[in-house]
Amino acid sequence: EEGEINVFPNPTTGRVQIFGLEKENTEGALLEIINYSGRIVGKTSIKREGNRLVNLNLDNLPNGLYLIKIHLADKTITKKLILVGP
Repeated sequence: EEGEINVFPNPTTGRVQIFGLEKENTEGALLEIINYSGRIVGKTSIKREGNRLVNLNLDNLPNGLYLIKIHLADKTITKKLILVGP
């Protein structure tokens, strides 16, 4: 099931979209952006939308490897994301 959730584009220059949440229960869901040293550098709640598309803007973060953690009611999904310069 986790394979259905995609972070695009990856690598990214700063703006990403997360697809594939439409089948998930996103009530009260939380998304965290975690840097390579394990620090949470961004956090947002996931709003209920028609297709549950999430847009992220990472322009303010330094280049590097990040983890996108999506905390859902029944599970946590983790995706790797590489941020590269524009």
